[in-house]
Amino acid sequence: MGVGLSIYRTIIESHGGHIVAEANPGGSTIPQFSAPFAELSEET
Repeated sequence: MGVGLSIYRTIIESHGGHIVAEANPGGSTIPQFSAPFAELSEET
């Protein structure tokens, strides 16, 4: 991972998400991430 992707990973993981980087047959890398949804509060 490059420095930018390392920072990206830190941010995603600090919010409870996961990141996976896969090789693209075309010669690049495809990063994919998942993150939990935030629950909205019902304040009036």
